[in-house]
Order: sequence, then structure tokens, then C-alpha cells
Amino acid sequence: MAPFAAFGDLLRARDEHAPDRARSPWRTLLLALVAGGVAYGLSLGAYSGSFRHASYVALKIPLLIATSTALALPAFLAVCTAAGLRDDLPLALRSIAHGQATFALILGAFAPVTAFLVLSGASYPQCVAQAGAVFLAAALCAQITLRRHDAPLHARHPRYRDARLVFGVCHALVSIQLAWLLRPFVGDPGQPVQFLRDDPFGNAFVAAFRAVIASF
Repeated sequence: MAPFAAFGDLLRARDEHAPDRARSPWRTLLLALVAGGVAYGLSLGAYSGSFRHASYVALKIPLLIATSTALALPAFLAVCTAAGLRDDLPLALRSIAHGQATFALILGAFAPVTAFLVLSGASYPQCVAQAGAVFLAAALCAQITLRRHDAPLHARHPRYRDARLVFGVCHALVSIQLAWLLRPFVGDPGQPVQFLRDDPFGNAFVAAFRAVIASF
């Protein structure tokens, strides 16, 4: 029960996960990222009916979260340095880590719901729509955690909001493109099982623009 108790503290921002703590419980944060991502990935990928595909998605979710964060961090660090916020970087990185761990845990919490829909015979579009709603809910919860942990930094440095905005925009753009590269997540039973689609290096934003144009 110890990991579950730690996860509860993480979501409530208390004890060792309180915003005013200097120590970062990296082991718990990493465990939350992996456990939540794998649990949701297995349930989401199960729609294809292939354990191999479900295993692929279980790897993709933590990979998506970790890689998108890593790619957005250099811009955040550069802005913090330019704004004279380097002294508080450990707290800023701790805040980001808690936000991403929260994101993964919320995804994992929806794993039973997703599995139920899959086993109940939901259609492919329904599963895709449900996955989008779950990712949105997880992102909103992650923002709540970020605000809790960012509060002390905002109080000391009003310019920190600008640095956080830069990270948020970069992270959102990178996450969208990376999710496009790592698709499929749900997995169409009528398609062969593969880690990436045949056109993995397409552009998510170009595809979205073309879809909007085609709708008119």
C-alpha cells in the first residue's frame, strides 16, 4: 500500500509532495509516470485485440510524456536563465515533474473505464473520442498540480509566469507532434500490428489543416 499512499500524497500535494518541500521524491514521481502510463496504455491498446499492440501502447504513453517534457525543457531553461531565475530551477523542475506524474496517474485512473468500454464493444471512433477526453482531463489535473507547486515561485518572481508560459506552449506543440509520430494508440483491429504507422514522419499540424479545409 506504500506506493498508493505516496500517489495520494502526490495528488493532494501534501507531506513530501508539498510545494514548500525542497526535497524531490524522484522515485515516487518516476513510478507514477511508469505505472500510470503503462496501465492506461494496456487498456487503450486492448481495443486492437492484440496483446503485442497493447504492449506497444503501454510503452508509448510513458515515452510520450517523458520525451515531450525533455524536448521542451531546453527552451524553459534558457528563458529562466535570461530572466534571472536560475537559482530557483530545482523548484521549477520539481514542479514540472509533479505535473507530469499527475498527468500519468490520472491516465492510469481511467484505465478501468477504458477497459470496460473496450470490452463492452465500443466502436473505434468512440474509443478514439474517449481517449481524447481522458487526455484532456489528465492535462487539466496536471495544470492544477502545476499551479500548486508554482505558487511559491510566482510569489517570489512574477517573471516566472512568462517562463512557465514558454514551457507550456513548447510542451503542447511537441506533445501533439510526438503523439502523431507515435500513433496508432487505439489500434484498428482491421490493420496490421505495428509500433508506428507507415508514414510516421508526417506533420500533425499540416494534417489538421488539411482536415479543416476538406470539411468545407
